Amino acid sequence: MKKLIILLVVLGFAVTANAALITLSPVDVGLSEGRLGGADDPLLESDIIGLDIMYMPDGAQDLLSLATVVTAEGLGSLDASDLTFPYDEGFSGSEEVVAGKEYGMWTADFGGMGEGILIDHILFHCDGEGLVVVSLAPGVNPQIGPTLYIDGTTEYDGQWGSIEINQIPEPATIVLLGLGGLFLRRRK
Repeated sequence: MKKLIILLVVLGFAVTANAALITLSPVDVGLSEGRLGGADDPLLESDIIGLDIMYMPDGAQDLLSLATVVTAEGLGSLDASDLTFPYDEGFSGSEEVVAGKEYGMWTADFGGMGEGILIDHILFHCDGEGLVVVSLAPGVNPQIGPTLYIDGTTEYDGQWGSIEINQIPEPATIVLLGLGGLFLRRRK
């Protein structure tokens, strides 16, 4: 039993020692006309949210290259037609989100990419209601290969992140749902 506890403690330290993270970070929200909205407001149809792919090394070395697969589940569209960070991106254009479809994105900087933005200005256009989950996973750059640390041979072994976007129906939809509920209640 003691050996098992020691093994779990050692594994726990190994996991915390390698806590580098590549994740999505929301950076700006373009609200539909006439809305002021706060930072935590749910998004409505026709709102746009900007996402950056960020790297937080937490003691790990800088990255030489990033190769990731972006997936999304829910209603909306991903738009990478106006990326503003000066690396080579693999996916460009705007496409409706298809559950399970993978969108490849990659970049490299032979001087090393430290903490901060790896790919800037991916847009998500809200097209409906419900929860949308946008996730990152390991990918392969056709010219360089997988995500590598600056030594050029060691593959990135940290965590990959995701983000949840909560879309709510437009006010007219909420009003119609409320009227339907009142009608059903009156009928009883």
